[in-house]
Amino acid sequence: MPSRWFTNTAQWKRTRRIVLDRDGHRCVDCGLDGALHVHHIVPRHVRPDLIYDPDNCETLCFGCHLERHRPELGPRAKALHDFRDELR
Repeated sequence: MPSRWFTNTAQWKRTRRIVLDRDGHRCVDCGLDGALHVHHIVPRHVRPDLIYDPDNCETLCFGCHLERHRPELGPRAKALHDFRDELR
C-alpha cells in the first residue's frame, strides 16, 4: 500500500479541512497562505493511529514543511530548499 494512501479517503479530507480552517488557511510557522500542506506533528510511521487526529496536524506552507522534513531528506533537501527560495 502506498505511503500516502490515506490522502484520498473521506476521513483525511475532513481532517485536512478541519486543520486548515482551524489554522486560518495560513502556515503556522511563517503565515503564508499559499501552497499549504497539512503536516503530522508526530510522524505517521510513529503513530499511525493519529493519522486522522486534527490535534496531531498543523498547516505548513511548502517551504516550512520542507524545513520540518530536512533531516529525513538529506542531500535532496538543499536542492529543494534552494528551489523554495527561488519561488519566494
